[in-house]
Amino acid sequence: MFCNELIMHEQEPSSPAGTTTSSTVVTRILTVSRDQLHALKRLCGGASTFCAVAALVWRCVCVARPGLHPDSTTRINFPVDIRRRLTPPLQDRYFGNGVVNVFATAAVKDVVSQTLASVAGRVKAAADRVDDELLRSAVDYFEETAKQGVRRRAEDRGNLPETELRMNSWFRIPVQDADFGWGQPRAMTRAEAVRGGWVYLLAASADGSARVLISLEAATHHKFQHAVADVCQLLLATERPKL
Repeated sequence: MFCNELIMHEQEPSSPAGTTTSSTVVTRILTVSRDQLHALKRLCGGASTFCAVAALVWRCVCVARPGLHPDSTTRINFPVDIRRRLTPPLQDRYFGNGVVNVFATAAVKDVVSQTLASVAGRVKAAADRVDDELLRSAVDYFEETAKQGVRRRAEDRGNLPETELRMNSWFRIPVQDADFGWGQPRAMTRAEAVRGGWVYLLAASADGSARVLISLEAATHHKFQHAVADVCQLLLATERPKL
């Protein structure tokens, strides 16, 4: 369910000269109860929390964006922890950067029409491809491009293309412990969340529920809520006892 009191309307930063003006972005927090999360994971074939929620968000965003051509390619970008994927693995006391970004890709029609288990499987497969050989090859590539002065990242401004999502997991960050004398926080969000297409998975409370902070174009959010509601009805149907 959506927490209406946690809706934040924010205007995109001014676009650089020579580009079109970005649309208004709305950031909402979607709350997923523990029971809903467990049902969603079962519907996704026993997928992890991240893969199941990523599948839900990817599906519903594709449904909510009517301008997407069914045959166009959509992708979801997310970081993967590499600390245990290297050989030998990084030591527990390693405090440096230990993530790489990967993409799961698919045709829009497949994300919309295939089962959520299939969509979650695409996300998992993208993460599973990250192994020691791939990581060392990536390090060599980054070092070589750095020598050549190649810029690898575009400026972090403006909305992402409608075919793209970026999702980060802060699920294990103990934000509920941040009590400064006023009790536990109602919610946590980015200090600046004004880029359409960005998604964050957060822990809602110690009971195992989750929150999804998602920033989308204002015109997309209404249809996104309806798409999520349709999935919730499917979850209820799968959980309803058979007579």
